[in-house]
Amino acid sequence: MCKKVVIYGPEGIGKSTFASQFPEPVFIDTEGSTNSMDVARLPKPTSWQMELLMMKNTEAGLGNDTIFDYQTGYPRPQSVVGFDQKKYDRREKVLERKKEKVKAMDQWIDDIKDGQTRYVFRMFYKQGMTWKAIAKQIGMPHNEDYPRLMIRDKYLKNQGIK
Repeated sequence: MCKKVVIYGPEGIGKSTFASQFPEPVFIDTEGSTNSMDVARLPKPTSWQMELLMMKNTEAGLGNDTIFDYQTGYPRPQSVVGFDQKKYDRREKVLERKKEKVKAMDQWIDDIKDGQTRYVFRMFYKQGMTWKAIAKQIGMPHNEDYPRLMIRDKYLKNQGIK
């Protein structure tokens, strides 16, 4: 049976080390702070769409959580099952704001008149492709800086954004 656990605490206290001892843990490491650990992990979100998908498909207030019981003087993990309405409502609001940002970004990209520029923006910002993959896609496989410098950065500069 799969359990979703969120461990909260200050940086460096040992949350990840503790969680790595769980049976078959799977990490969502958005900061790369567990790279040295030999654990399964979900991919880091590389685009707004991926982040939204991960938010939709992970625990949204209903499920298991882990707390520490200090009654004996030593930390002892205890599982708690319940529904946190405030947490659910907060996540829903965050999800809606992110959806609005994605929609605005999609519209902004769709409004780019030049086809190649629009294509580069879609590949990088919507599909999360690397500059190397984008360069190959547009026929510049030996110059991965070209789409970033000569298409994206040039367009942003012309728009007065960068």
